[in-house]
Amino acid sequence: MKKAKQNKTKNKMVITLIMSILITIIMNFISSYSQEIAKIKSLITIQGHNITAEISDTEKTREKGLMWRNQLGKNEGMLFIYNDSATRCFWMKNTFIALDMAFIDSNKVIRTIHTAKTVNDSTTFYSSYVPVKYVLEVNSGWFEEHGISLGDTVLFSHPKRK
Repeated sequence: MKKAKQNKTKNKMVITLIMSILITIIMNFISSYSQEIAKIKSLITIQGHNITAEISDTEKTREKGLMWRNQLGKNEGMLFIYNDSATRCFWMKNTFIALDMAFIDSNKVIRTIHTAKTVNDSTTFYSSYVPVKYVLEVNSGWFEEHGISLGDTVLFSHPKRK
């Protein structure tokens, strides 16, 4: 009887220890994930017109992009930042906002602009055609409305994640 009671107490201690370790691991994961997707914003200026853009500079934030959102503010957008210049392709999978996309080279010059009026489309791809380091997404029609065109320079700073 005494031995059974000791085993029961020992089992409870082991279970408590395992649960504590699991909770610690889960909390660390949640903390690092929330920091990874924390919204960092930058002021972007093109031809005197300002946009407040969320910075998407990690694999996780670039993968999610503007998916699952139902709206985007009038002068808001998302700036995708890559570590290198390469030909980039975007699509509208699970994106419910019609968007303009400016593909921007490493000198911060707009090289390609696409208007993606079809939303939630996983069959149409929008290519930069040339190597670019940045992609800026804004509401559809924003570039035309503000007279933004190929060759325009984009001014912004890249706030770093902590």
